[in-house]
Amino acid sequence: MNVPEFGSDRVREIIEGNYRIIYILQSNQIEILAVFHGASNSKFKYYN
Repeated sequence: MNVPEFGSDRVREIIEGNYRIIYILQSNQIEILAVFHGASNSKFKYYN
């Protein structure tokens, strides 16, 4: 699923239990950008 905060199709998220995992698709790998617990109100900023 794409992440609403980003305009890129490469940045995606998955919800696993109480966690939101944000990752980016590279050519042959994935890179985990952030893992948030569902109870937190954390803001996410991506610095390239």
